[in-house]
Amino acid sequence: MGKINNRVKTILVLFTILCTSPVPLLADIPSPYVSQIKVGVRGSQIKITWEDSPDTPGMLLVYRSPVEITLETLPKATLVGIVPYGTGYFIDIPDQVGSYYYAVLIKSETGTTYQELIPFRNKTVTPVRLDSVAPEEERAARISSIKAEVVKDHILVRFVASRGDRDLILYRSTVPILSVEQLTAATEVKRFPSSETEVSDYPVPGVPYYYAVVDAKLLEMKLPRLEKGNNVTSTYVEIPLPNTALPAISILPPLNGTYIRPIPLPFYLLKQSFESGNPLPSPSEYGVPPAIPIPTSTLKVLQDLVAPLPEPQSPLPSPTILPFNKGDTGQKEEQMLQAVLKGPFKNREWKEVILQLDLLSRLPLSEEARSQVYFYRGQAKFFLAQYRESVLDFLLATRYYFSETQPWIDAVLQTMSSR
Repeated sequence: MGKINNRVKTILVLFTILCTSPVPLLADIPSPYVSQIKVGVRGSQIKITWEDSPDTPGMLLVYRSPVEITLETLPKATLVGIVPYGTGYFIDIPDQVGSYYYAVLIKSETGTTYQELIPFRNKTVTPVRLDSVAPEEERAARISSIKAEVVKDHILVRFVASRGDRDLILYRSTVPILSVEQLTAATEVKRFPSSETEVSDYPVPGVPYYYAVVDAKLLEMKLPRLEKGNNVTSTYVEIPLPNTALPAISILPPLNGTYIRPIPLPFYLLKQSFESGNPLPSPSEYGVPPAIPIPTSTLKVLQDLVAPLPEPQSPLPSPTILPFNKGDTGQKEEQMLQAVLKGPFKNREWKEVILQLDLLSRLPLSEEARSQVYFYRGQAKFFLAQYRESVLDFLLATRYYFSETQPWIDAVLQTMSSR
């Protein structure tokens, strides 16, 4: 009896401590998961419903998987939807028939994703069968609430996607994108999964830009949706140019680490001799021997020799992109240059190329990046028949790209000599 009384006393003491302790009861601890998950099928759609957690608001992440979703299989599951708190449901439209499991996780307002999985509360344990597939237009991701803003030295584009299992494409243009024709002329910035809801872009500062986000499959079918304010920005954004002085530029090699004079070099026309002071012949006459006419018989023989030959044709060089400017890069300078190459340069809008490269040359670029700017600006001026300005740009680019610029300089000189 004594041992039993001691046990009763111990239980009473523990009960008293629990009742008077400031530690919260289990009912007061926030539950980081939804509850009462249910799944139903109607035609080609699967509807998932749940009860939101009253203590943990945030975005709801809806996952789909052909196998039961556990902590081990969650990384391979497909994020099909991101739903605002308070919605309580999501309609999934898979692109294949089959059996699927679902789970709904909470991503808190601080960015924490609670990965606790509880059967019948926030995940299903039996699959739901889908026997028909919806048309592509129904499966496409709908984009809404697009917004573009300048963040330091780049533009951040944010939006909301109705689905997380689609591919999206971000486009950039210097004019509003309101039609399929304008979308075709715009620059493709990035292709990415619809589970990403923001994209950083590094275009040329000083130029106004508009953006559009479209479903990749709908674009392939030539059925993109363009809705101002939803997936197309209604106002432009522009990265301001920095108020910094440009460095002195020279194509001469440095002497003891310093450049002795900037470009362009001065042009001196000597009109009198240094030794005697007497007037010199004009440049067109100086050193040119007197012309001697060719005998008629010799001229006829030469004409007969060259008559069967075709007219000499020297093909003009085509627009050239340096190999390391073609792939993806994480360097800010190269991303800004690629914004020009993938846009107006690709579309052969040479005046726009010169405008944007002029703005880009005002930035504090590295010498190698600046040489790339001159290389592409020289090409644009060449195709606009601005040959004298073109050859100066190619000369500025020779420090880093000597072999690449030589065919262009030859083409400029040959074109100018034949005019």
